[in-house]
Amino acid sequence: NIKKYEKIELISKSEGWDLVKYNGKKGYVKDKEVKKILQEFIDVDISEQKLRYYDSNGKVIDEWVSTNEVHELKDLPEGTYTLEETIAPKGYVLSTEKITFKVTRDGKTSKVVMYNKPEDVKENIVVITKKDITNDKELPGATLVVKDAKGNVIDKWVSGNESHIIKGLAAGTYTLEEISAPKGYVLNKETITFEVKDNGEVTEVVMYNTPESTEIIVPPTGLDSSSIAYIIGGLIIAIGSVLIYRNAKKQN
Repeated sequence: NIKKYEKIELISKSEGWDLVKYNGKKGYVKDKEVKKILQEFIDVDISEQKLRYYDSNGKVIDEWVSTNEVHELKDLPEGTYTLEETIAPKGYVLSTEKITFKVTRDGKTSKVVMYNKPEDVKENIVVITKKDITNDKELPGATLVVKDAKGNVIDKWVSGNESHIIKGLAAGTYTLEEISAPKGYVLNKETITFEVKDNGEVTEVVMYNTPESTEIIVPPTGLDSSSIAYIIGGLIIAIGSVLIYRNAKKQN
C-alpha cells in the first residue's frame, strides 16, 4: 500500500510498523493508516513520536504514533496495564514516566494522559544548604527531607560538606524539615516552605543549626561558704580600722 504514494519513502519495518519519510518528515505508520497519517504529516509534524501499552506480564498490547486525536483502545480484558513513550515528538524531551492504570468490569472509560516537556525548557534546580548559625559554615551530619504540598516525600538525605542539589522538581510548593540534628547541635524544628517556579531558575534554601549549650564549670577554690564569709568580714574590719585611724590623725 505504501508504494501507492510515490513521495513516501520506506525507511525500515519493525513489529508491524513502517518507518516512512514524507517531505523531509519521518513517522511510524501501519499500511491501513497510510492515507490518514499522510494527511497528518502535511498538517502537523509528529516526527517519530511513538507510544505503547503493555499488560502486567510485559506483553505489548498496542503501539501507535500519537496524533491530534485521542487514541482509543477497546475491549481490553480486566487487568493492570502500563503506558510508556518510546520515541518523543520532535522538539520534546522523551517522557521516562510509566503510567499504570487498571481496567475493571464496570465498563467505565479509563482516561490516561501523558505529558512532554519542550527541549528548550530549562530544568528546575533546588540547592539546599545546611549551616552552623555561629560561623555560616557547611554543617554535615543532619538528616533532611523535602516534601511536596501533599506531604509526599520527594527527597531524603544526610547533609555533607557541600550543598545538596535536587534537579527536575515540578513547579509548586515544597517544605524542608530536619529529622535529626548533627552531633553537638540542637534539632531545628522549623519547617521551611519554598516555591519552585517552572522557569529554569535556581532556588536556594538554607537551614541553620545552633550548637548545644555548654555547661560552665567554676574551678574549685578549696574554700567553703563560711570561710569566704570570714575573709570578707575581716576585710571590712580592716578597711574600717584604717579609715578610723586616718580620721583620728587628721583631728590631732
